[in-house]
Amino acid sequence: DTDMGSLEAGLFAIVYRYCIRKDDNPMLNQGVIGAFVLARTLSRIQVPNYCSFAPLNCGPPLYYFDWNMIQQAGWNGAE
Repeated sequence: DTDMGSLEAGLFAIVYRYCIRKDDNPMLNQGVIGAFVLARTLSRIQVPNYCSFAPLNCGPPLYYFDWNMIQQAGWNGAE
């Protein structure tokens, strides 16, 4: 959970920085919404017990995310 928490905090900090900018760029506004959705989706993924930590390794297909975590991301992102 430490690796995922670090990624979430970093992503949220970047999103928040661009969210509070006083800019009239419509693409920036749309990107902020998408980035908050991504940060929310990542925060809802439960890391299984069989994953090693520091660095996170859960096995195939991506070694950082296994099929279970990818499925959780899909369901949470669609929600």
